[in-house]
Amino acid sequence: MIYGDDGETIVAYLGVNEDGEMMFQLQSKSKTDKREVIMSIDDNGGRFDSLNKMGENVAFIAVTNDG
Repeated sequence: MIYGDDGETIVAYLGVNEDGEMMFQLQSKSKTDKREVIMSIDDNGGRFDSLNKMGENVAFIAVTNDG
């Protein structure tokens, strides 16, 4: 985990998520700004998610289980 300049808020993470996927996550340090980018590697290949400042998914790119 990488913390913001306040030393408390997590702004980046590289590791395994709850589904066992390897992931890299960047997020805003603001409590009200929900911008976030996630890249992960899963059984099918990988995926990319981008969320706006409201926390809504604005971009999703993934490899499906059919290749």
